Amino acid sequence: MRITPLVLFVPPLACFLVSCQRPGDDSQPATASGSAPVVASVVIGPVDPMTGSILSAEVAATDADGDALVIHYAWTVDGVAAGEDSEDLNGATWFTRGQSVGLSVWASDAQRDSATVEADPVVIVNSPPSGVGVIIDPALPAASVDTLTCSATATDADDDELEWAFVWTLDGVDVGEGPTFAPVSTGTYTCLATADDGEATATGAQSVSVAAPGIDVLDPWTDPGTWVDPPVFIAGGSVVVHYAGALAGGAEVTLRYGFDGWWAADGVEQEMEEDSENQKTYYTDVAMSLVSAGRWEVTVDVPDGLRALHVEFTDGVTLDDNSGREWHGGTEFPYIAPYLSWNDEVTPRDGMVVSWENSTPSIGVVEYGLTEELGSFAVGDVVDTRHHVALIDLPQGARIYYRVYDNAGHASDIYSFLTLSDGEDSFTFLVAADMQDNGSDSDRWPAVAEAMLVQEANLMYGPSRFLLVPGDLASTDRPGHWWRYFEGGRDLFTGLPMLPVPGNHDTKIERDPVDYTSFAAWFDLPGEERYYTIDYGTVRAIGLDTETSDEQLYGGNQYLWAQGVLGTADPGWVIAYQHYSPYTVSVIPPNGDLDLQSITELYDGHLDWVITGHNHLNERYLPMRSGAELAPSGEYGRGVEDGVGYLVVPSAGDHPWEGILGAADDTLGLRRKVAYPEIPSGVGLLDGQHGWLQVDVAGSELHLQTWQVGDAEAPQERYLADEVVERR
Repeated sequence: MRITPLVLFVPPLACFLVSCQRPGDDSQPATASGSAPVVASVVIGPVDPMTGSILSAEVAATDADGDALVIHYAWTVDGVAAGEDSEDLNGATWFTRGQSVGLSVWASDAQRDSATVEADPVVIVNSPPSGVGVIIDPALPAASVDTLTCSATATDADDDELEWAFVWTLDGVDVGEGPTFAPVSTGTYTCLATADDGEATATGAQSVSVAAPGIDVLDPWTDPGTWVDPPVFIAGGSVVVHYAGALAGGAEVTLRYGFDGWWAADGVEQEMEEDSENQKTYYTDVAMSLVSAGRWEVTVDVPDGLRALHVEFTDGVTLDDNSGREWHGGTEFPYIAPYLSWNDEVTPRDGMVVSWENSTPSIGVVEYGLTEELGSFAVGDVVDTRHHVALIDLPQGARIYYRVYDNAGHASDIYSFLTLSDGEDSFTFLVAADMQDNGSDSDRWPAVAEAMLVQEANLMYGPSRFLLVPGDLASTDRPGHWWRYFEGGRDLFTGLPMLPVPGNHDTKIERDPVDYTSFAAWFDLPGEERYYTIDYGTVRAIGLDTETSDEQLYGGNQYLWAQGVLGTADPGWVIAYQHYSPYTVSVIPPNGDLDLQSITELYDGHLDWVITGHNHLNERYLPMRSGAELAPSGEYGRGVEDGVGYLVVPSAGDHPWEGILGAADDTLGLRRKVAYPEIPSGVGLLDGQHGWLQVDVAGSELHLQTWQVGDAEAPQERYLADEVVERR
């Protein structure tokens, strides 16, 4: 009890006018009485009490007679007596949020009571959450391997239901929200957990150090049924092939091995046979020896120049194809170097898909960053030799450095690529087709790729941003020929995203129906993957599949799809690319593919250029409308009298073709509609050369340049063979 006394001087004879008899005292007459106590004020504290607070009364009382006073307390909660008569009221027992607490106080001396005084009531306010505890799991995470989970607890005196918010920071910078977070780079990650009861909040924090994934210590996946020793062999040596698979319990096992698409390798004495149906160019059989129960082996000489060894096993009846796995020798890591693309989820605005192939099945890992220090990681989710790993949430307009790993301790060189800037409208992209490198003397894909790289140093808008490939990447759909495609463009592809569509050489030999298995496995692309669209800045690239050309007939799948794409708002320039051309003077096929001419009705007024391959001959046509009609205006454009530009790129590797239609066979009059090259009357051959197309985009101007480098018999330094500018 806190009492503020008021001290008064009272003379000893203060009772001379009245009796000093106390109430109830009958021993003498009541001639005077003392003064009654006075309660001057009552205040309840503390201010803004909460559930669990202890309320105390601060009372100021006096007595004129100087008598000792007793203070009386009567607490109420929402107007109901609390049954507590002390100066304090414990909230843990008597009240909670929102209730009104009142207090009546009076004082008494030995004779009289004071008047009762009411304190101003107090309302119990909200109790904020408290005691926030935070836990992050796992305690020892690795970047791009582990997902961090933040859990938190707190107390609330009002028993309110709490809402939680989580914010993640990396070295003090906000990087994400939510109870889980997948770190892609190393550093100190902190989870800030905030509890909210609807009126007040409380925050707690916990930090964890995220390390790099243990790439060098992860166990590589191995197939216990088949293995080779050494696993990465040396060409010109030998390798022991071991087998303990499904057929190992039989009386005999034969190894069938081949070089998967390679022409005959030096030093191979066994007779080779071509197995077109199974896409293996060469193979031979050799009996294996039983070395222990259920385990067979045989030593195979490795010829010079061998890159890929494919193995299968047979007991004379059943074939075990080893799930298509190969072993590779004489190559740097990785076997097929990284190449880049986009898909539906990873677009030029926010990321990149990095693809490559290892020799040993493993989990694919990409390390990347804004400098060659790297530091961020993306990890694939399958165990395989071929990988497609997405990098997401990349900064715009930046150079991103990266390298790839397997989980057997191998790492590639560091490469880099550029990301798209928001609003960017000036850049360069390339178009190349018909690489088709099978190792023959006439094939020049590596030389063309090198010339394209040299040209990169002379571009007005910096390095090219992407490469359109209108089909025939491989000579045949065999692993070795695919290797030649990727190896020939190794230095180009590590920094230039690739957007291919299939050609007739990119699918399996059996064509009814067309088998896209290999093409789909090699690439991670948008849409249907064999036809799709990508927007890059002011360019919309529409890739079409001509292997199923009937789909481009009126009402076909691709016709309807293209109709929808061309009916939506485009970003500026619209380019279609496909393997076969709807119009051509080449003798393959004469006058173009009839099935592909239906869809050109959609192009008029909606499309700027159609770029194709297949003919191995550079052709650029005057502006034409559907049906190969010359545009009335004579201009490239989308106006009602303008025409679409049709352009066939030269071969980028396989031997050029030279034969063209004679006048008698030119049913569409295409010879006179060719803008480049000039076709004099009576000429039946043109000068075919290797080359590619460069497209410079500069706002309202599109500049197309065809570059050529001669052929295998007469190679030349790159030179500008043809150019045209379209302006809006």
